[in-house]
Amino acid sequence: MARPAAVSPETIRTAVLAMLAEAGDTAPRSDARFRKIVSVRKLRARLGAGDPPRCHGISMRSRRKSCRRD
Repeated sequence: MARPAAVSPETIRTAVLAMLAEAGDTAPRSDARFRKIVSVRKLRARLGAGDPPRCHGISMRSRRKSCRRD
């Protein structure tokens, strides 16, 4: 069973449009420009979701073992 979304699609759209407006680029000319303005990490921070999980700063070798989805 999938978990419910933390925010609605409309909230995400509003946040993305606000980020573009703040950058002065309401219609970026390239995908690279869009990705520079709107990253997942920036969007999550703006919506209050924080950074994606990083397994609490453990090493990559340990991360592979402890952060797998089973």
